[in-house]
Amino acid sequence: MTDFLYIRDQIVINDALRALVASQPLPPGSTVRLVAQQVRHEPGFVWRMPGQHIVIIAGEYNNDGGAIDVSGSQGAGGAPGATGIAGRDAQGAAGSTPGGTGRPGQPGQTGTAATSVRITCELLRASELRLFANGGGGGAGGEGGAGGEGGDGKKVVGEEHLPEIIEGAIGGAGGPGGTGGRGGVGGQLLVTAIGTLLFASPVLQAGGGPGGAGGRGGSSGSNGKFSEAGSAA
Repeated sequence: MTDFLYIRDQIVINDALRALVASQPLPPGSTVRLVAQQVRHEPGFVWRMPGQHIVIIAGEYNNDGGAIDVSGSQGAGGAPGATGIAGRDAQGAAGSTPGGTGRPGQPGQTGTAATSVRITCELLRASELRLFANGGGGGAGGEGGAGGEGGDGKKVVGEEHLPEIIEGAIGGAGGPGGTGGRGGVGGQLLVTAIGTLLFASPVLQAGGGPGGAGGRGGSSGSNGKFSEAGSAA
């Protein structure tokens, strides 16, 4: 596994550091290690590093109103189902056929897992320590496919030259919606201060991601002309 080690007297967590880390050929699950006498955030800066573990070893860590977030990402939504096959229109004396049922929507993808943050320092200075390692939410299920159109009926000349109607068919049922994806697994947060702690109540979140919403069922296909429920025009 390729990791990234950055050692300085002072390290400022800001956009420049984020760009430096992003320029490294780090596969998912790598560890970014910061080692310095002082590690501090640019005021209010939130360091978002999904997919990478973060380890900070410092004489002093100061988040200065910022945060570190290694939460997972939202899973992709499922693809919608295909439309059902259209029914066959009446031909000759043969009746029409109903539309096919719409295909099910595809399931949503699982949210990605969070990684971890580990901070070891002598002095922990923070107006409010904020660390986040929540699992990504599951993707929504795909919408079910629409039902196919029912086949049309038609008027024909029956006995005694009176019009006779060959009934049309009803439309197909909509397909079921896809299941929502599972939420991603939460990560780990570990903070060890060997000496002084100067901070208010911490905000530490490392929960599993919520499951994705189920997809909507597909709409019914339109009824064919001259069907019992369709238009007689």
